[in-house]
Amino acid sequence: MQEIKIVLSKYKVLLISVFLIVFAIIFPVESNCDIGTLIDAHVISLVAILCGCNIMYQELYGDLKDVFGKMGYRKNFRTLLRRILIQWIGLLVLSVGFYWMFFLRNLSIENSILIEFLQALFAIAVSIFFFTVLSVFTTCLFKNQWAGMGISFVIYQFFNSTGAEKLLKPQWNIRAYSLDSENMTDAQWMTGKCVFFLIACILLLIVRRIMAVSREGVVIKEKHKKW
Repeated sequence: MQEIKIVLSKYKVLLISVFLIVFAIIFPVESNCDIGTLIDAHVISLVAILCGCNIMYQELYGDLKDVFGKMGYRKNFRTLLRRILIQWIGLLVLSVGFYWMFFLRNLSIENSILIEFLQALFAIAVSIFFFTVLSVFTTCLFKNQWAGMGISFVIYQFFNSTGAEKLLKPQWNIRAYSLDSENMTDAQWMTGKCVFFLIACILLLIVRRIMAVSREGVVIKEKHKKW
């Protein structure tokens, strides 16, 4: 319960909800096929970055590092995984509410509502996980949440740029679902999403190693102080 309050505090949920509601009101969407692509490529990934950069910054590098440093990196890493899971579930639930909010408009229904929703849900779930982990990784790598946020945002912008469309095949872009190329099947963009899920898992393993190295450095300093 304490972890939920830390990761999904009331003010954070309120700000995200207001942002999503305003976005749903002002952004033009013509059919049910456009909703998932909008959320996946332009909305929830950015929110995941902003929330992920401080998901455990204070405990690792901020005011609480001395307290949490005594717990060992393994326990801290498990805490980090729990917080990432909580954020993933929380943002996914908000995304689902955001998705159905668009149906308050008079949308044209082009494909099956259920199939489009399930495909969008899969794409959005992977994007939330990837960009949350990316933000955590860059923050831990540079030990600075602003650097983590900035670098993650640059990567996010790259995937949304025309340069990425030229350099990468559509299925190897994290926003492959929103590209929806005529030459790309559902299996192809889903495979691309699975690849980015695996990349995020690898980044988590690197974060675990970074935390272990940082802990070893603290132990060495403590030994020198004793001497």
